Amino acid sequence: MHSYYFVLSMLSALPTIDDRESQWASLPPQAAQAPSNAAAYDSTPTAHSRLPAKPTPASQAWMLSMEGATRTPVDVGVQATLESPFHVRISAGYGWVPTAYSGLFTGIASAASGNAEVAAILNHASYQGRTLRAAIGVRPFTTAGLHVDVGYTRLNLDGALDLAASGVPALEIQGGIYQAHTTMDAWQVEIGSQFEEWGVVFGFAFGLMRTFAAQTTVSTANGAPASPLLGPAAQQADAALKTYGYVPTLTLRLGFDVLSVRSWASRSGWHT
Repeated sequence: MHSYYFVLSMLSALPTIDDRESQWASLPPQAAQAPSNAAAYDSTPTAHSRLPAKPTPASQAWMLSMEGATRTPVDVGVQATLESPFHVRISAGYGWVPTAYSGLFTGIASAASGNAEVAAILNHASYQGRTLRAAIGVRPFTTAGLHVDVGYTRLNLDGALDLAASGVPALEIQGGIYQAHTTMDAWQVEIGSQFEEWGVVFGFAFGLMRTFAAQTTVSTANGAPASPLLGPAAQQADAALKTYGYVPTLTLRLGFDVLSVRSWASRSGWHT
């Protein structure tokens, strides 16, 4: 019996639901709010809550570089280089061949052949001309800038040929000035490095150019007499260019990435 009355007394001391509601209602409005340590959730974004756009890493960006370039001893000219985010690169260019350049690589073939008639065609004309070139390559290590390119070059050379100073008696008796025209097709392989900073692109490469096709014609000019010896001499010059036409090259490039302007605008928030 004593236990029974004890339990009843304890239950009667507990607050009822009505008592708790009346106590909650009697509290001031600030106390009736959610606890201060509760996390408030606001689904409405604010200007301060927006994160800035993350700029695209350089290794994932396209590059279109307009460049001035020299490939010694082949040409001096301009080219465009397009590189994808997958590090595959293609380039195309147009160049001019100065006499100092043409004399070097024709001299290499002439000296290697050891033929006096070949030397008369290749060494006794002040060749100048133009080039068209295209290449494809890959730049696997973007941070290091290392790239490997394989390409094709078409050379067209024209020069005034003075056979009177050729050193070949059969040709010297012809006298007069002749016009020589040479067309060469060559492939090249280059290994180099490229650097980019603030949109400026600088690159250098060491390579090897190999002539695989050549066609030379010699025509009379200024009343010089025609000779049946000129045709065979031109053919021998072509054979020397194809056989010994290995030329080491040094390429220097300096340009500007035109797509970097768009990248700067994106990072600066100029886009709409």
